[in-house]
Amino acid sequence: MRTKTTPKLKYTVKELITSVPKGDYSEELRTLIEKLGVSRASFYRLISIESDSSSSMTTDQLITIAKHFDVSIDELINKEV
Repeated sequence: MRTKTTPKLKYTVKELITSVPKGDYSEELRTLIEKLGVSRASFYRLISIESDSSSSMTTDQLITIAKHFDVSIDELINKEV
């Protein structure tokens, strides 16, 4: 039986979002999507980029996310891949 492994993500944004308190999650998500100026679907594609993908976020997107969560851009890049 094959077991499905979780893909390694290029960025740690999903971890940051899931660390938001449950009551604030929806508002936090809406605000971040609005700040990035992307659709909800595009946002989920951005935060789901796998480490071996040639796709990446733009520098502006990384800066916006880093400012939103008060972290450095370096902290957004998954070093475990």
